[in-house]
Amino acid sequence: MLILMILLLDPIHSFAQQLGGVVKDIEGNRYKTITIGECEWMGENLRATKYNDGSDIPNVTDMTDWVRITTPAFSWYDNDLSNKGSFGALYNWYTVNSGNLCPDGWRVPADADWTILTDFLQATNERGFSALSGGYRYGYYWGSGIFYEKGTNGYWWSATEATDTHVWTRTINAGNAKLYRSFFIKNNGFSVRCIKCNLNKVTDIDGNVYGTVVIGEQEWMLENLKTTRYNNGIAVPNVPDITEWRHIDAPAYVWYENNISNKEFYGALYNYHAVDAGNLCPDGWHVALDDDWKTLEMYMGMTREQADGTVWRGVNEGGKLKEAGTKHWASPNKGATNEVGFTIVPGGRRDSSGKFYDMKTGSTIWTSTQSSLSSACYRHFSSGNAGIGRNPAGDKKFGFAVRCIKE
Repeated sequence: MLILMILLLDPIHSFAQQLGGVVKDIEGNRYKTITIGECEWMGENLRATKYNDGSDIPNVTDMTDWVRITTPAFSWYDNDLSNKGSFGALYNWYTVNSGNLCPDGWRVPADADWTILTDFLQATNERGFSALSGGYRYGYYWGSGIFYEKGTNGYWWSATEATDTHVWTRTINAGNAKLYRSFFIKNNGFSVRCIKCNLNKVTDIDGNVYGTVVIGEQEWMLENLKTTRYNNGIAVPNVPDITEWRHIDAPAYVWYENNISNKEFYGALYNYHAVDAGNLCPDGWHVALDDDWKTLEMYMGMTREQADGTVWRGVNEGGKLKEAGTKHWASPNKGATNEVGFTIVPGGRRDSSGKFYDMKTGSTIWTSTQSSLSSACYRHFSSGNAGIGRNPAGDKKFGFAVRCIKE
């Protein structure tokens, strides 16, 4: 097994930190938090026995069941509840991949998040991370579901797959100041820390607040736009009527199925004429160009040739950008890890005939790049595909979501 050893570096004093925050999970368990740079981390291992929607995570105590299961499961070390308070629960990766293990607004860190944290943590715990050596539960068949190494090593999952069967992890040893990056089979039982990185914010003219994230040299909104006005205060017409939508050749928006309850999570659906006005996003931001999306896609792993292509492109770049799990996405939500926190959600679309469809199964997002007098380029994400669709011939009458990017 490949094991890469990473020395924990001395703290960099300009790297912001804040101790003393608290977050609660759905069961009321409280966790101290620490802010490091632009992210807030739990300072304790997760001990939730329920997902953040209130449904139970199966507690699998039997050793044979543990190594054979390919669905979510957790256990306490040695199946002893007294280990809960100090060491938290041990989860297999199928539980992590559900996408709703952490409290609302939090997520399991990606491999890249762990790498950033590694650069600023000290094994002396000067930053309050409290990396206790809680051990793990063996997931390989020959390991028989046995518990190992409590007091010696601590193991933590990332949200990032290394192969179809293995996932990137971090291990710390109680006896030295080194953190190890490695990959392990998904059936292992490891600890979990949760992270929240939406600390940068931008507000639109309606007062809607959006989290943002820096990816490479770009800063993106982490949510679909939901403004009903341009940034100069002029209203964007709301056109719920199906016949009017079919025939309009001017700016318009709707909520999915004309239901305003879809606003907060999924945002609005705009036709391209609303996008083309040029001032839909907050001041200093714009609707992402086709080239902006290509830059993001290549940062996530596409080649230039793939990015320039059409229809479904790439391997798992779409999965890295989609919200993980099936809380909102329909199964199987192929490849979804939300690796950089971009959180594409399945808000559906409105077609040129005025019909709504694809809620839960797809997300379609305008670019601000037109390709003809009647069409423009868009991106599409699907529950059944880990790639990203690119179509330069979207009918301008379609109602799609919008993501803004900073100038």
